[in-house]
Amino acid sequence: MTEQNIIAIHDAIYEYLIGLHHANHEFRFRIRPNDDELFKKGYWFYGDNKCLHISFWKFDNTKFGTHTIRLYLPFDIEKQAYCDLEVYGDGKDNAQNKIDLLRTSYFENMANRLGFRQELGKNRWSHTEKTFGNPVINLIRFVKDTKLSIDKYLKQNPNDDIVGFIDQAQFESDCARVEAIRNNLKNTLIQSLKDQILADAKLRENITKECLPNALSRIYIANFQGIKRLCIEDLPLSSQWIFLTGENGFGKTSVLRAIAKGLIGDESFVVPSPKEATILVNAIVDGQPFNNQFGTGTQNVVSLATYGVSRFRLAGGDATALERSQQKTYSLFHDDGQLYNIEQKLINYNAYDKPRFDKLKSIFLRLIPHLKDITIEPNKGNPKVIYHEKDENNQLYEAVSLNDLAAGFRNILTMVGDMVMRLSEKSDDLDELSGIVLIDEIDAHLHPKYQYELPKLLSEVFPKVQFIATTHSPIPMLGLPKNNKPVILTVERNAENGITIDRKDDDFNFRQLSPEALLTSPVFGFQTLFARDTTADEMMPTSDFNEVIEISAIQERLKKLRAEGLVK
Repeated sequence: MTEQNIIAIHDAIYEYLIGLHHANHEFRFRIRPNDDELFKKGYWFYGDNKCLHISFWKFDNTKFGTHTIRLYLPFDIEKQAYCDLEVYGDGKDNAQNKIDLLRTSYFENMANRLGFRQELGKNRWSHTEKTFGNPVINLIRFVKDTKLSIDKYLKQNPNDDIVGFIDQAQFESDCARVEAIRNNLKNTLIQSLKDQILADAKLRENITKECLPNALSRIYIANFQGIKRLCIEDLPLSSQWIFLTGENGFGKTSVLRAIAKGLIGDESFVVPSPKEATILVNAIVDGQPFNNQFGTGTQNVVSLATYGVSRFRLAGGDATALERSQQKTYSLFHDDGQLYNIEQKLINYNAYDKPRFDKLKSIFLRLIPHLKDITIEPNKGNPKVIYHEKDENNQLYEAVSLNDLAAGFRNILTMVGDMVMRLSEKSDDLDELSGIVLIDEIDAHLHPKYQYELPKLLSEVFPKVQFIATTHSPIPMLGLPKNNKPVILTVERNAENGITIDRKDDDFNFRQLSPEALLTSPVFGFQTLFARDTTADEMMPTSDFNEVIEISAIQERLKKLRAEGLVK
């Protein structure tokens, strides 16, 4: 773990603990006692580059100047956090070691009462804490559980010569030492790391049954594809849709790519992030807090599917194409997007797993209203997938192959097929698919009517999936179900600040706006939306086409009446 990470953890823990002290002045904790080099770097507590120790009780051993009760917090998530009770001295019955015998007896009784075990050596007892990866989360659990038990025992069995609570004057003096150098140590990255650590801890407290099982909570991006520094935070964990709007070239795709890298890291067919880039992600993954700074940002953790603007190409039979299709982020970074071959899966399911074939087919038929049926044609031993489209009167068109479908429908079939396969890696139940899906230009190749329907259909077919999509159109937002409140983020760009983001969904109720009003709102930034060189006075006073026809008819009738001199 880098030193910046370690300093950020120390600062996050200090900020959390000092907040508890401000709420209750009897809550105190120990600070590293000496102004040594580590303290001056920001190591506010005992520890090194592998762990830190925290105590809420005063020293009892002047010979060694160390805690007798301490919480051990490792930085390695594979190692357990534990509370340690330790008595120094050889325990022999003589005047010099009399206090050691008293300590031994006192702590042995406390260990037995509180369920500590003698696993770490003679006169040393420990209680293993639940480990959640983030040291702040481990600390929060300790404060709310084990610490309360220890405090209660010490109050019921007071012996200040052995162990007691921290003196207020000493505590204030220690905190003053921290504050004297704390502000001088802060830099942008350490501040962002600290915020990420605290956000990760906050997630644990905010996960409710209304939350999606997988959802983005916060992302910090710096020095990545035109993004100098931006932070998106406090994203609702129940929002199924996050829309990114903005002009071409403003950086919407860069934000999607940063999210993908923050969730799973770099993949072999994707250019690695520059060394100076920093991407910090907080999210819920499978119902648990996810923080890519604590070793959980591996490709197998997050159920993720990503799609660039070009999403028609199914992986062929050659090894390179197959390997590219297995990369979760390939399509988002390359124009020749390689997707899983869902047609081959349909053929296999039809032959060996008919219920799964029927279920997958039902998903496609639900998502594409003009699709009547999907069948498998034997084709002389080389099975072929055939698509049967219908018109508005439910009459069938001539059956076609995938390549002969309209671009928009082909887009949906290949993307959703790939999506199902990627999200089902953790669950075979197609009704329980969950994950995070990134879609660049969700409105691409789609008629406005289908732009309106697609988000609603995706929400219904995949209710446990969070979609993060860029769009140039207001129509997908307007097509969402009423109970689905999206997050709307407008991406902007200038030479001084690079790519920035402004959240818009809290500014006004977009559901009350027509497409024209939404386009002229700050979400899309049109000042006016008239036909070029048409003035406001020439515009019809309505946005409803049927009313336009009625008004035009009335205007023509009035024109004739005026010509006949019947009206002025």
